[in-house]
Amino acid sequence: MKTTAQHFVISVHNVRQVDGGMFKAKNSELLEGECVVVFVTDKPTTPSISYNEYPFVGNRANFTCISKVQRWPSDNSENLSYKFFWNGESRQPNTIIRRSDTGASVTCQATDDRGQESPSSNIIILDPYCKPKNIIFQRSKVAIRLNFIEGITMFVESNPTPNVTWIQNSPYPWTISRVGVNIKYFLQSKIKISKYPLKRELGLSICNKIGCVKKYVKTVPKGKPDGVQNITIVNLAPYLAQISWYSGFDGGAPQNFSINLESTTDGSRTITVPSEKKDEGDLVLFIINGLSSDAYYNGQIVSCNEYGKTEVEFEFETAEVNDGLSERETIIYPLVICGIIGIIIVFVIFKIKEKYKDSKRKILQTGNKETTNSIFMYENASHTPSTDNKQSAYSNDITSADSNKSCSYSGEWYTRK
Repeated sequence: MKTTAQHFVISVHNVRQVDGGMFKAKNSELLEGECVVVFVTDKPTTPSISYNEYPFVGNRANFTCISKVQRWPSDNSENLSYKFFWNGESRQPNTIIRRSDTGASVTCQATDDRGQESPSSNIIILDPYCKPKNIIFQRSKVAIRLNFIEGITMFVESNPTPNVTWIQNSPYPWTISRVGVNIKYFLQSKIKISKYPLKRELGLSICNKIGCVKKYVKTVPKGKPDGVQNITIVNLAPYLAQISWYSGFDGGAPQNFSINLESTTDGSRTITVPSEKKDEGDLVLFIINGLSSDAYYNGQIVSCNEYGKTEVEFEFETAEVNDGLSERETIIYPLVICGIIGIIIVFVIFKIKEKYKDSKRKILQTGNKETTNSIFMYENASHTPSTDNKQSAYSNDITSADSNKSCSYSGEWYTRK
């Protein structure tokens, strides 16, 4: 505590909640002074965000954020303001809900009248109400036989949970299962037809409290499968082809695939595609090996079950072996090589001609020259001429040799022709 003649200051460290309250000063004579209220404050409590029911797409969101001021003693005059955040971005609490807002995380935060901000609230994942949508049947048709029971499966998105009823009377209810934690549902039931015709459209009503959607299940007699769809040549090489297709309706029985190939240069063959359960619309990818290069093939993809088969034709041509060169390169490279060889040949011919001209010129020059004698002088005429005993003289002309005769050195001259 610090004091002066006019006032005193009290410092409290490690303030606690119990330190808030009424304080009164007394002097040394125990005379009471004025009272003062000391408030101890903290950040607002962690807020809780909620809404009474799921918002509808197109309506305004109605969120509630609740927090409390932490101040002791309380004077009942605290004020809080709130902010709302959608995926971390500040937005008004009454924003109109869009379909794209599905899955957005919504939080709130409180601020008291002294600027103290609370921690972030709990998270609400926005899941707006919508009537059933994106209804997909596992198979486009249900193959059926008279008085036999067949299953049916479909997928639907709905919020809240949907219910399904047959428009025609049916003793078979629907089982509804949620897929994960989102708004997708897995629905299953059964179909039985006790009289002809078997080819029908059976109506369904898929509803929730937002609305209803009608769909129709197509039934057909069991039979041969539909043909494959969207045959695509994915890759071609000199000795192989990679192709893909989508499975068609199986006709109500397990189906398998095979490939028939015919070529005027490579004969014909049948290739069995390894058995693998494929539902309607599933992608199949297959590689055909052992083909000839630069060959044309006509083929059929055969879908077969116990009731029959269906063929869909396609065609392709394998690539030519060209060491990895493109068609443009296979044309240009030989031309370039031929050009280089031609230039080399012309250069060699030119050099040969130049060498021939030089040789002819030298021959002509040699024929016009006079014969020149070389003269050597030796010490003693009795000695056999030898380069080891050569003393002094070598000249390219006779005049030079004659001039040496005036020298006092005696010797004989030999002429080498």
